[in-house]
Amino acid sequence: MKRRNAIISCALGAALCLVALFALAGCDQAPAQIERTEALVHIRLVDQIDYKPGYEALGLSRCANGVCVVEVRRDLYPTCVTHEIRHVFEGDWHAGRETTEGC
Repeated sequence: MKRRNAIISCALGAALCLVALFALAGCDQAPAQIERTEALVHIRLVDQIDYKPGYEALGLSRCANGVCVVEVRRDLYPTCVTHEIRHVFEGDWHAGRETTEGC
């Protein structure tokens, strides 16, 4: 009985620690700056993306007049889709820096 109570206590403690870690993980992030709340999105899986000479793009989003074209490299699907969908709604959310965050 003591062993069972110890296991339950340990499991509850671990669960509380995980909840605290998840809560703290988002504390230092600024809220998203939404540029559009609606878009018609066309997603293409491609083998390569023509972006900048000498640069290997993982994904690319282009939007105009509420219509967005998202390209994601086939070998990175579905991992990079979230990153590119953020561009659809948040625009250039990592302006001035290249990042693979969410990809």
